[in-house]
Amino acid sequence: MRSFDALLLAALAASPALARQIPANVQSLYNSIRAQGQCKNILKGGFYSQEGDSKSK
Repeated sequence: MRSFDALLLAALAASPALARQIPANVQSLYNSIRAQGQCKNILKGGFYSQEGDSKSK
């Protein structure tokens, strides 16, 4: 039982470090989209949030 607790504690301690590693190609795609500022190829407008916090053109 003690070894299971130690393994669980080690897994919980390592999970934040492992979750922050983003593959370079995914980070590059994200950065290029964020650099555009806004989507240049909107497929369809008129959708809106049911909470009413934002609306599309």
